[in-house]
Amino acid sequence: MRYIICSLAIVIATSVVAQDLPKSYPITFRADDVYLFADFSVESNGLKLTGKDIAIVPIRCDAGITGAMVIGNGTYSYAVPSNADQESGKFRAAMLRFNPKDQPSLMPLDGDKATTDHAVHEMGRHMLDNVFRHCWHSGMKAIFPDADSFVANVYSTTKGDLLISTGPKSNVVHSFTAKQTLAKNP
Repeated sequence: MRYIICSLAIVIATSVVAQDLPKSYPITFRADDVYLFADFSVESNGLKLTGKDIAIVPIRCDAGITGAMVIGNGTYSYAVPSNADQESGKFRAAMLRFNPKDQPSLMPLDGDKATTDHAVHEMGRHMLDNVFRHCWHSGMKAIFPDADSFVANVYSTTKGDLLISTGPKSNVVHSFTAKQTLAKNP
């Protein structure tokens, strides 16, 4: 009888937790879905990334584009609100995450033509396998960031693996390389 009670408690707890979880979506990431930009710039909530000769591979799901792998040399800058420190530097690659509803204004890809680039896809896939689990995920399924949120996981030349998460609810700069939060608000 003791075993049945424990099993019932686990089933009840699991069903309550499952109801509280946000919906997750399987992602697709393809070699024939690469976009090349001579000049790249994206900005939201004070977080700005720019670069030249950048390749982008969208992270797609059934509801649209929820992120992108950015391959190439660029710069990033961000100041956490209510914090005097600014994070800025050069990056070699980045993963961007956003709500699919925000994608057209953040990173419009409608007028651009996708190309096939197996090298960019493979580099992006290797990074994606590592950094996708840093934010807004359920394993390798996407959970959507809140509307108006923007996240960049940059591979900084001076700070390594750096996550910058911005949005209406909170702002965080976290170094996975140093294993410490560098700035947070609130």
